[in-house]
Amino acid sequence: MRLFIIAIFALACATTAVAIDSFQKIPRQRPDNMNTSATWISPAFSVAYFTDESVVPLNKIHTWTLFVTSKDGSPVEDAEISISGDMPEHLHGMTTEPRVSRGAGLGQYLVEGMNFHMPGWWEITLDISHGRSRNLVIFNLLIGEGDGMKDHNHMQQHMNMNTNEKWLSKRSQWQGF
Repeated sequence: MRLFIIAIFALACATTAVAIDSFQKIPRQRPDNMNTSATWISPAFSVAYFTDESVVPLNKIHTWTLFVTSKDGSPVEDAEISISGDMPEHLHGMTTEPRVSRGAGLGQYLVEGMNFHMPGWWEITLDISHGRSRNLVIFNLLIGEGDGMKDHNHMQQHMNMNTNEKWLSKRSQWQGF
């Protein structure tokens, strides 16, 4: 009888754990008015990304460069940034663990190890902390789906400029928001 009670208790605990885990993982439908811009304005920061490719590639490890400014347009140096990527429609993340490191200054950060292994809607979440400010910045990407890279391609036109010229150009655009 004692073994029977232990077995029932173990089964109840396992069922509860599965139910709790399943509750967290509910697929979301893609919004009709999704913002796929490569620039994002949060309450404390403006953030833009560039890739080392002409478009964000499917199933290829690549690098991003982030540019982070404060609300007043000044470069944010020494921020702590973590990154994650998820497919809200499929309930899984990336097959890699991208790492963020400091770039060449002027609010520049390097993200190595980006890899979108499936076509579809991806959410890239940046957790940015600097001083007393902390914000989540979420970029929506449509990988391998037609012209979902429209805004990104516009930003890529600046890739031939050197880093300082590119940064100054983007910073002046952001200050107009």
